[in-house]
Amino acid sequence: MEIFSLIFGCHQIKERSFIIRNRQMPLCARCTGFYSSLLILSPILCVFLPENIHLSIILTLPLIIDGETQFMGFRESNNILRLITGLLAGYGVMSLLFLVVEHTISLFPQV
Repeated sequence: MEIFSLIFGCHQIKERSFIIRNRQMPLCARCTGFYSSLLILSPILCVFLPENIHLSIILTLPLIIDGETQFMGFRESNNILRLITGLLAGYGVMSLLFLVVEHTISLFPQV
């Protein structure tokens, strides 16, 4: 499971990971949501939903707030909340990436 840590940068803490059939998932709940959304959900949604920079930024905020308030010791998050914030942030980051690519392409004159 160390390979996932090296590739994805996931801490793989057992308490923050889903356990299926007595086996720990190779990514924590937040990374599972983030990478699932980034690789599977976002490419599909970005085709059907209009890109909006404000929405993209807003969708990343729950992950930042959840992670920071937990890190600072204000509260303890749970795996379902981590999964949801990861899913939202994955879509937010991917839609921002689409916006950047779209803007970059529009800077170059068409031949």
